[in-house]
Amino acid sequence: MPYLLDTIQSAIIYTRPKESSSFDVFGHWGIVVVNNSGSYLVHNMPETGTIATPVSNMSNNWKPVANLPVGHNKTIQGMFQSTGLVAHLPQGLLKYVSQGFCTGATGSMATYLVQ
Repeated sequence: MPYLLDTIQSAIIYTRPKESSSFDVFGHWGIVVVNNSGSYLVHNMPETGTIATPVSNMSNNWKPVANLPVGHNKTIQGMFQSTGLVAHLPQGLLKYVSQGFCTGATGSMATYLVQ
């Protein structure tokens, strides 16, 4: 999967209201990145943990929050790894929670990107 290893050229933090919860305090967070393979939303979901999906799958509910300056040689694979050793857990709720829900994972990935 070359898109995981292509160097990221730009990154923007996005948020949207949670879709599966009537109690929505923080919303849902992710980062849209652009690399040579395309544009991807990288975010943490209860069903999967942190994943990258083409931006064509994003709903219109997502809104940009902040542009991130991207350091040298940053990749989507590196974003996944920045969430800690739990990045290697199987997909599912345990991975989602261990990665700090969507807010914690987004914070870890944003820190990785700007370093």
